[in-house]
Amino acid sequence: ELQAKNAQFIHDLSLQNEENARQLLVQTVSVTILNAERYHLSQLNVYELRQQMLKELQHLQGTSIETIASLTEVMESAVENKVYKINDNHYTVKITRTYALPDFRIDVEIIHEEQRSSP
Repeated sequence: ELQAKNAQFIHDLSLQNEENARQLLVQTVSVTILNAERYHLSQLNVYELRQQMLKELQHLQGTSIETIASLTEVMESAVENKVYKINDNHYTVKITRTYALPDFRIDVEIIHEEQRSSP
């Protein structure tokens, strides 16, 4: 009987752990630009670029980790396929790392810079 109770307890604990994992929510979202110095971006430009990426990701705050895991490719495409404009320069980025617990964080590298003159 004791073994049966232990087995039931372990089973219940396992179910509770699965439920807790589903309920984990992203508290904050952050972006780190790893190679900004290569492009000689000012702190203000780095901030502006980061804010533009955060705007693409803001809907992730309060989302369950389980949901984010299923949307990773969509999220990465949203960030990587966008052209970010700072002054007269346009930038594209590549996500190098994604962290999801308890805060959602991505590390990106700028992979292209294009200067365009304003009309």
